[in-house]
Amino acid sequence: MKKEFVIPILALPLTLCAGFSLVLKGMQPATAQRLSRANDTATAINQIVFLENFDPPGSGAPPTTKGAGSRNNNSCIANAPSIESLMPQRNYALTMAERPVIFLRVPPQQRVSQAILTFRDQHRQIHAQVSLPLAPITPSAPSPQATISQLVQLQLPTTMPPLEIGKNYRWSVVLVCGKTPQPDDPILSGWVQRVPRQTPPTSHQSVLQKAQWHARQGRWYDLLTTLWNQADPVQPAWQRVIRHYVTPSLHRQLPYHAADADSVVDNAQ
Repeated sequence: MKKEFVIPILALPLTLCAGFSLVLKGMQPATAQRLSRANDTATAINQIVFLENFDPPGSGAPPTTKGAGSRNNNSCIANAPSIESLMPQRNYALTMAERPVIFLRVPPQQRVSQAILTFRDQHRQIHAQVSLPLAPITPSAPSPQATISQLVQLQLPTTMPPLEIGKNYRWSVVLVCGKTPQPDDPILSGWVQRVPRQTPPTSHQSVLQKAQWHARQGRWYDLLTTLWNQADPVQPAWQRVIRHYVTPSLHRQLPYHAADADSVVDNAQ
């Protein structure tokens, strides 16, 4: 059964709305237009509602969709903030992308130089595996938010096979703390299913409208990518989505999955 997690929207008192309308009438046209656009943007941001408990198409959701935590609480350094994946509570979502982007939050205290990204099918067979450099990313327009400067994004290169439509994949990221991968390196994981590509309705052409369209279809990976690839005016939407829907990785740990680290260590030797 579908269940929507709706971001609460505080209703403005009628007297305040009427006053705002009167203020607009008394302003210069250019100033009034700017305030009107700002009000429209705020309304559009509030309308981004991610459909968490969507009904998966095709083969359905995988047997378990909780994330895996490593034995050292997702950290290379003791007493430092943990590394987290930006995933919704269910830790499972859809994408139209052939190679979806995985977003991680890596505190600057963590000294991680590379990440091993692996995609496995439901039979735990490796679909693709690659070693990627780990470097912070910044939005197209700088933001003072600390959470922005600590983000990294991981994606399979175009030389790797794309995800197949209708299949569930479990991705895992081994964060290499030293020079070579070790079995006790931090591991994060999540689930994804690729769905057929669709074209946004003609009424959904703005960035926030496209983000809302992805959100209501359960396409979490596409939602984040859409918001991230835009300029600063969209950053409030990014912050709101992360604040309302992301559950820290440490809150959804399962026992350590040795197979993930073992396969990486074996390939590194």
